[in-house]
Amino acid sequence: MPNRVHIADPTNDTAVSVSSNGELHTAPLHHNQSIHYKLDTINTAYTFADIQTGKEMHLENILIYANKGVGTNDATVTIYTSLEANSLVVKDVIMEFEIPKYGTRDLIGLNLKLGGGVYLNAKTDDNDIFLTMMGYYSDESSD
Repeated sequence: MPNRVHIADPTNDTAVSVSSNGELHTAPLHHNQSIHYKLDTINTAYTFADIQTGKEMHLENILIYANKGVGTNDATVTIYTSLEANSLVVKDVIMEFEIPKYGTRDLIGLNLKLGGGVYLNAKTDDNDIFLTMMGYYSDESSD
């Protein structure tokens, strides 16, 4: 005989549910926001997420496409945090990778906490990269 369990947030009594197949249903903390740019100028910073006072940033998904214009050398893409919008001054590199002509990379479910007080920027050494980043903000925490 199964044990009956109630899983809920004690502050507001929001509970999870279980499907008829026994699957536990939960909800994401926040819905993702999506920002897309064509990185069409070499060594130029593109800001994907701004600073929001009292909030910290969470990066969930990155989608990249390199079109036919990428040269014989692969395009290098750098995703990083900075203390200023549209700045090439890197605080922390989140990731850096190369992508070939017609290449795609879909990085899903990253769950990276970037913290507060930083901008999320990207740059490339090729002018034919399409980049989408998705994430959300939450209240700053101490963990």
